[in-house]
Amino acid sequence: MPLIPEHLRRELVLNYRITDVAPHAEVATPDHRPEVRLFTPNANAVWLLTELNPDTNVAFGLGDLGVGSPELGYIDLDELEALAAVEGFEIEVDLEFDTMRRLSEWAERARVAGRIEDW
Repeated sequence: MPLIPEHLRRELVLNYRITDVAPHAEVATPDHRPEVRLFTPNANAVWLLTELNPDTNVAFGLGDLGVGSPELGYIDLDELEALAAVEGFEIEVDLEFDTMRRLSEWAERARVAGRIEDW
């Protein structure tokens, strides 16, 4: 079973396509709202994802491994799932997650706090 449910994958892929077109349309790169919150219930890791390249299964978003340095970047979801299987930690999707805040707002707040906080 895939880590991210299909309806959320579609939202992430749509955001990816919008961002991919932006430079060619000579418009500003969008500042999407996170669509997916992944977390580890038995660790302190959290990821807020905004985009997903469907060809590579690489997502973009804000990641926090629970060590005080959240950062924007890319995460290979296949590698994340494989690591979880080997290391034995669970990764869950927060199906209740919904936000009106943009990723840049989440990133700034996390930078100041040193972690992704519920908002």
